[in-house]
Amino acid sequence: MSDDAIFPAAVTVLLGRLALEEGTRRFAYNDATGKTVSCKPQGNLSIGRGINLETGFDDAEMDFLEQHRVMLAYNQIIKCWWWQEDQPVRGSVILDVAYNDGVESLLHFPKMLAAYGAKDWHTSAAELLDSDAARDLPPRYARLSLVLSTGLP
Repeated sequence: MSDDAIFPAAVTVLLGRLALEEGTRRFAYNDATGKTVSCKPQGNLSIGRGINLETGFDDAEMDFLEQHRVMLAYNQIIKCWWWQEDQPVRGSVILDVAYNDGVESLLHFPKMLAAYGAKDWHTSAAELLDSDAARDLPPRYARLSLVLSTGLP
């Protein structure tokens, strides 16, 4: 994505929040433990067409990958009946879950998504917290639930 790329509002909100939520790690790591992942000394951790993940990513690569992956999720979920284009801050929460856990995992929140589609923010936020993901990462999901219920970033 270029520096002058224009994103949908919910994407812009999420991109602004991800650096705070995720931090910046230039090298591959285990998300559950935070430990750097390496194949050394036996070889290099690689992906795609031989891209060596052991060398880490620069800022432009990280920005491109983040923006690209968020837009992939966005382009899938905007087709769903429950998507609320007029709610970019709340939509950023939906995108956050899709970005971190995948769109397929997001779809395992049917009660949350039904409430979101009905603009029942209180129920949607409560249903987000009633999940394994929220039990695994309580502070993060508490923040996301608050954003979902209030509509404030």
